[in-house]
Amino acid sequence: KRYNAQRLEAREALKQPQPNLAIRFVAGFSADTSVIDVVRVCVRLEAFDAAEMLAAGKVGGAIGSLEQMLALAQCLASAKHLDARLHAAYLRAEAMAVMQAIVMHEKATREDLKALLRIVQVQLQNWTDDAAAWIGERAIGLHTYELVREGALLILLTEQEIDEFQREGDLRALALSARRNADRDQLYYLETMRQVIESCQRPPHSRLPLFESIQQELQQRRGSPDFPFVAGRLLLTQLAAAHAIQSRDRANWEAWALALATATGQNLPQQVNPLTGKPFEVAREDSLIVVSGIVPGPGADRIRVYVPDLSKS
Repeated sequence: KRYNAQRLEAREALKQPQPNLAIRFVAGFSADTSVIDVVRVCVRLEAFDAAEMLAAGKVGGAIGSLEQMLALAQCLASAKHLDARLHAAYLRAEAMAVMQAIVMHEKATREDLKALLRIVQVQLQNWTDDAAAWIGERAIGLHTYELVREGALLILLTEQEIDEFQREGDLRALALSARRNADRDQLYYLETMRQVIESCQRPPHSRLPLFESIQQELQQRRGSPDFPFVAGRLLLTQLAAAHAIQSRDRANWEAWALALATATGQNLPQQVNPLTGKPFEVAREDSLIVVSGIVPGPGADRIRVYVPDLSKS
């Protein structure tokens, strides 16, 4: 309750034609991104509001709070900034927990499920292209190379990276080497990022071979005189992991759309999971619609979406 005014102010801010985070890309890694934390707190406040609404039996109010959670997350996701995009995925995961609580509430009706389906469908229709975050990441990468050319490599490193590189050799010599090789290093980075950005036009599951080939090439060149240190040790280290988070985010919400549609009696054509390249699995279990096949690998059977089957109510 202490922060209710701020929560409502955030709702008003979202009504702007094109709300944005105003992150200064010209500042590179030193840009102020505290606005991401502000959005995270606002999403959490909306989650608390949804919990209070459900405790009072006000399912419609909880749906309104959920819609605001997703709108705030979309504001992050639409920014051309990788950190913002990844935090959007984390926040949408929190929204899924709220969604699960809503659909399982004893007062949730078929109309409530239809309202949730409309919210999810709008979100999927307005989904920001995966390439946007990587275009922003490339811009930050270019700023990084300018700092390297100025001999400022060390200010880019985290404490963990400094400890790691110190164990491998002289940090001062490392900075000088990175400076001398900046042009060649940057060329490799730009060529690689062009491939990454272009790959975003393909389904996520078909991008994996590219990321594997990039990592293999970097591993093979490591230790050689032409190894692109800045690209290989600083800028491209989380490439596959970040893409996996983006892809899982999309798969989660396509699974929810399928579950809600089935639970309200809407017949959809077979839906292919963008993360796995295989169809989602839909089953009826104990008056529930259960969607699985959301993630690949061990433990995948534990990741499921379940919604009360109200298709005949």
